[in-house]
Amino acid sequence: VLQEGVKSRVIAPAAAKRILLAVAISANAGSTLLPISSPVTLITVSLLGDFEYEIPTHTWVAIAAPVVFLTIVAAWVALLIRFRVDGPEKTKEQAWEEQMAMMPTERVELTDYHIIFLGIGFVAVVCITIYASMLEPIVGHPACISLGVVVVVFGSGFMSREEFCQLEWDILALV
Repeated sequence: VLQEGVKSRVIAPAAAKRILLAVAISANAGSTLLPISSPVTLITVSLLGDFEYEIPTHTWVAIAAPVVFLTIVAAWVALLIRFRVDGPEKTKEQAWEEQMAMMPTERVELTDYHIIFLGIGFVAVVCITIYASMLEPIVGHPACISLGVVVVVFGSGFMSREEFCQLEWDILALV
């Protein structure tokens, strides 16, 4: 979408760079929000355990949330300063029309089945995150539960075989 927007001159190249960098920076900052969000936080929690300090999830989040928030705000300001959009000023109506022209034409309709499945998935992820240490003696590492979620999502037909094949497995393996 960004490439099409830049080619058609709807999105300025500086704005596209700002968007891409903002996504990367925000994803990295957000990955520190929970102790199971990234390999670095998992290693940190493991090393803290080696020093006989078990950090509860709520304590981790209480420390990480302000840091994440400040990091994202600082990155936003820095990107706005570094990648200014030069060119003719547009009215809000013109900008809205250009943005709406870039919207996908096909719509995805969520059924009740989808909403229930997403709700159960959300509750499961929150519970796995909060109660990971209590679940470990039963199911092992939380990654085992994640593998189970993948099996349920694709085995139930919630996601199709084509969507399964489109996953970027090299990136998932790194995660």
